[in-house]
Amino acid sequence: MSKVLDYFNSVADRYDIQSINPAWKLLRNLELRAVKSVMGTNKQGDVLELGCGCGFYSNFIIENGCDHLRCVDLSPAMLDRMTIPNCEKIQADAENYISDRSHDLILCAGLLEFLRRPEKVFSNAVLSLKNEGVLVILFPLRSLGGLVYKLFHKCHGINAGLFSRREIVEFSQKAGLKLEAWKTVFPFTVVARFRKG
Repeated sequence: MSKVLDYFNSVADRYDIQSINPAWKLLRNLELRAVKSVMGTNKQGDVLELGCGCGFYSNFIIENGCDHLRCVDLSPAMLDRMTIPNCEKIQADAENYISDRSHDLILCAGLLEFLRRPEKVFSNAVLSLKNEGVLVILFPLRSLGGLVYKLFHKCHGINAGLFSRREIVEFSQKAGLKLEAWKTVFPFTVVARFRKG
């Protein structure tokens, strides 16, 4: 986990600039469109974002409307880059984070692949969600495109995980969450929605 923290701390000051890269910008916009589709564009209630980075998805949540937004990230440098008003920022390890309040929605985009025990996000989400609450995750699929993504991170000393549908569904079922939506984003990511209750 220290390599992941070191990497994201080191790129935080130029993370937004990197997203100007045409290929990455296209991918992020495709992923954002999928997140919007799966999450919905209605105002959200109490929202928890795990692995918020410098706030790419947090901005959408705020623009879309919510009663309260709590953003959790391990990297203090990433949190420092967030300039979103009315956002509660918490530095914590999202793998082990259990909220002290119940949420209507938990968003976890681009985090699972960096965790030692990604299944913990699902089991902890159940403890942090209201009944009928929703967990939306974005993660890299085990695929040819996913292998390219994995290789990119391997060049930075990080062993990023890739996931099959079977693994993700198994994680969710063990936690007591029901799969409601599954949207593949070319070339290697998936956005999925799960409901508690």
